[in-house]
Amino acid sequence: MESSPPSNYTSPYSLSTNGFNSQAQTLILSVIHFFKRAKRNPSLLKGSPRFLASRALSVSESALTRIVRKEKTGKEIMSPIRKKPIAKHKMDLFDTFDIQSVRNIIKSFYANK
Repeated sequence: MESSPPSNYTSPYSLSTNGFNSQAQTLILSVIHFFKRAKRNPSLLKGSPRFLASRALSVSESALTRIVRKEKTGKEIMSPIRKKPIAKHKMDLFDTFDIQSVRNIIKSFYANK
């Protein structure tokens, strides 16, 4: 007979409750639907834990392997960061002499009106 986890089971990973992005919400719904189907068809729960997790999450087993490998090596699990080019302020390109000369040119346009 297969033992089930105790009713007070908590995951060793804590998740932020501030809200999940759409991809996380999709994964959560995928797991819920998988276990609802598995309740009606217990044969869905046969296989290795990695196989079951991949089916429940609708992701490939190789993706799960990469994530597990990160955890085993002690690397922090985090989202990929998009690198945005940092805009350099245009005023940093000029020294005070250049700024003053541009100011004088603009003032001369107003004076010649």
